[in-house]
Amino acid sequence: MGFIFMRSTGNRHRATTIRAPATKAIAVVGSVAAVLQAVFWLLQTPQQRDAYSWQIVCGFSWPRFQEGRWWALFTYVLVQDGLLHWLAVMLGLYAFGRSVEPIIGSSHVLVASGLGTVVGGLVHGMACQYGALPAGQALWGALPAVLALVGVYSAVLPGWQVGSSSRYSRWFWMGGIRAKEVGWVAAVGCVLWWRSHWGGAAGPLAMLAALCVGWIYTRVLGFGGTLFYQRILRSDDPHQKRLETMSWEEFLNVELNPILEKIAHRGIKSLTRAERQTLRYSQRKLEGG
Repeated sequence: MGFIFMRSTGNRHRATTIRAPATKAIAVVGSVAAVLQAVFWLLQTPQQRDAYSWQIVCGFSWPRFQEGRWWALFTYVLVQDGLLHWLAVMLGLYAFGRSVEPIIGSSHVLVASGLGTVVGGLVHGMACQYGALPAGQALWGALPAVLALVGVYSAVLPGWQVGSSSRYSRWFWMGGIRAKEVGWVAAVGCVLWWRSHWGGAAGPLAMLAALCVGWIYTRVLGFGGTLFYQRILRSDDPHQKRLETMSWEEFLNVELNPILEKIAHRGIKSLTRAERQTLRYSQRKLEGG
């Protein structure tokens, strides 16, 4: 029941939610940066572009990071590799950022995308250091930040079927894929992209790392299944043992119904971490686990 409720809540957010200020802010910053990049390019001579381009000013590379340009771990998201690159970022923010922000909150969207950006840059740098990528491979764009939100999406709404709430769902080629499978598809795509040795500046290994960061961050918040260290910490939890000994009817009346009422009145993002865990546990309880 809890899982079904999560799915219906996710569908409702997908269908009706308009307010996603953090996602909109990321999109606006990226768009403004793209305009500035174009203006910067137009005002320069060909010689200046080779010596002092926007990519050099804001982009990330491991040799320049080792020289002390630590801020490039943050500024590389401001570089676009063309119109298609920018469109991919905007589409990703629209599809995934707007879906998860009403559930986890604006601050968590910013933290997850920021962590994905930084960790993705560091992984990219380590890959350059140890030969998985060319030593001087540049890293540009906000695709790692978007992939962090894909990781969030796959953990927050694992059973959500992509496009299932839209009247145009028959046109979605991913209409039969669940959200958790989107994460796996994205991970495989990143690996294949890396092995193709094409478009390395977009950072396929950085995107893969950011995807994992988003997924782990959301699990730590209490969505999805418990991580291994959480299972260890909860092995002697008296509350968990009490839940396991309850009948379904008692669990429904004492534990689950108050949580569902709280969601109905205050929204799912008002739940505490313990309440999210109880909601997730309800599916296993219903199945007799």
